[in-house]
Amino acid sequence: MRIYLAPCGMGLGHISRCKTIANISSKHDWPVYVSTYSDGLEYARGLGYPIVEAVPVELKTNSDGRIDFKLTAATSPGFFRGLWSIIKQIVAEIRNIQRLKPAIVVSDSRASTLIAARLLSVPSIAVLNQFSVKIVRRPSKTKLGPLERIFFFIANMVWFFVNPIIGWFWSFADKILIPDLPLPYTISSENLMIPKSCLHKVEFVGPLMEQTPARQPRSAAKEKLGYDVNRPLILVPLSTPLNEGSDFASRVESILEKLPHQYQVVMSRGKVSNSNHVRRRGNITVYDWILNLDEHLEACDLVVCRAGHLSILGSLAYGKPMLILPIQDHPEQLGNARRAYELGVAEVLNTEQLMVEHLLSTIQSILSSPRYAENAFKVAELILEMKGTERVIATIQQLWQRRNVD
Repeated sequence: MRIYLAPCGMGLGHISRCKTIANISSKHDWPVYVSTYSDGLEYARGLGYPIVEAVPVELKTNSDGRIDFKLTAATSPGFFRGLWSIIKQIVAEIRNIQRLKPAIVVSDSRASTLIAARLLSVPSIAVLNQFSVKIVRRPSKTKLGPLERIFFFIANMVWFFVNPIIGWFWSFADKILIPDLPLPYTISSENLMIPKSCLHKVEFVGPLMEQTPARQPRSAAKEKLGYDVNRPLILVPLSTPLNEGSDFASRVESILEKLPHQYQVVMSRGKVSNSNHVRRRGNITVYDWILNLDEHLEACDLVVCRAGHLSILGSLAYGKPMLILPIQDHPEQLGNARRAYELGVAEVLNTEQLMVEHLLSTIQSILSSPRYAENAFKVAELILEMKGTERVIATIQQLWQRRNVD
């Protein structure tokens, strides 16, 4: 059974989520082809998957990860250029699916692939945590002039009509799998306005994990990795997409270096690599990319991370409390961070507040109060019960069997 796996290429969250599906499919001897672009393409190449390069559609960001709407509109995609890119992407996906003849198409937040699969009558699954996509009404950092206010007014008016169309495209899938927790624990609830006409296709499956957390004692996990078992370990797994600079990672690293030596810190700068290159200065250990992230999640006492959907649920799967640093003017991340805070598993810091004093006081607050870890552990128990990856594989098998019967 050949699977056509099509993750969104913006950032690393979608391709990381799909990596789990690809690896489990390989264990079933199901050939997998990965169609993606930009960040996702480079990551998939590094993993050695058979690649189908897709037409890129992306948002422009600055060096702090903040979405630059004016630059996006002025270059690519912009509205009309973006629409043309999507049309080209649909045509390319039709050609790819016709050529590879997959039994099942699995799209992670890629509407173009679902449209192509529907036109070719190939069974499809949509994996997504945003049914509706929000855009910021206006930037929070800069004072807008008259022309800029007009620009954002028009952008929001256009998006008001475009957003329901995007939601309609998800309905083209035979099944819609949400890799999130059911209410009231849903992290991405602010972006899951699901139309009643789609509810019969939707299933909350929980986060996709390739392996179950070992649940070994934290001290044993720390000792295995060579950390001091008597000091708190803070894990900082950042992700830096290709079109972002490294300013934010450098800023965080310089702040972490100033934390008292009672804490030990391990940080990933988010540069995807198969290298174990490491730099150690005082109480901080810095990798370009942490290859054994699962082991570090087992060992750490606290996770400091962005507000990506995968980052939050990955930390919760190991029962870890978080200090979340959402990207400003990024509605999805801001919504995710709010939900984690409301669930009592995290505190949230605006990146404008990111100074050593604020960071240290928030870390001390989280580690000194048992409620954060207790709440995170309850969510971890629910995640283990849901067995998200197994449910995705079962859905693939069900659609394949139904196709054979038909």
